[in-house]
Amino acid sequence: MVSLLRIYALIISCLLSSCFRPNCGMKDFNAYQIPKERDLRKNGVYVSTNHRGAFFLYENGMCKVLPIHPNGPEFWSDPAKGAEEVMKDGRFYSKEDWGRYVLNNNQFIIQNFNRNGESFCKRWLFEERGYIDNDSTIIIQVNESIESHRRDTMFAGRNVFQFYPMNIKPDSTVAWFLNKNWYKRGMDEANL
Repeated sequence: MVSLLRIYALIISCLLSSCFRPNCGMKDFNAYQIPKERDLRKNGVYVSTNHRGAFFLYENGMCKVLPIHPNGPEFWSDPAKGAEEVMKDGRFYSKEDWGRYVLNNNQFIIQNFNRNGESFCKRWLFEERGYIDNDSTIIIQVNESIESHRRDTMFAGRNVFQFYPMNIKPDSTVAWFLNKNWYKRGMDEANL
């Protein structure tokens, strides 16, 4: 009887803990505190030339990182159709996959959260670093050993991102962390 109660207690605690999973990496999320020293094009999307992913940049320092569906059409073979496919993805309008970016001389850094339904953490913080070739080309190099918890990283290795102009972008005011106290507090401190 006691062992049956322990089993029930274990099951209930597992179910409850899944409702209260933490966001991992929030203490390292600091890109919003670093001033931008350079500007890039923001009236479109940067898409990898190897069909790995895409990201949107905003004047307010926000960025939206999206994977490109591996079974979809190659973006750069028909960019207009590729842009339509990016907008059809459910993540395009979602409050998830948001972060911030930093430009410091030629260095480019993205910090974004990726929602994960399968692990202890509800969201992981990822940081990609690279450099700016010009205002239409960004090169990101990710060391897979550093990103060991990211099994299927879309930016693994060297990725070249080319700019493609688009009239429609995701709404940067819906990011899940914008109304969180830790984020507001950090923004206040950064603006002092």
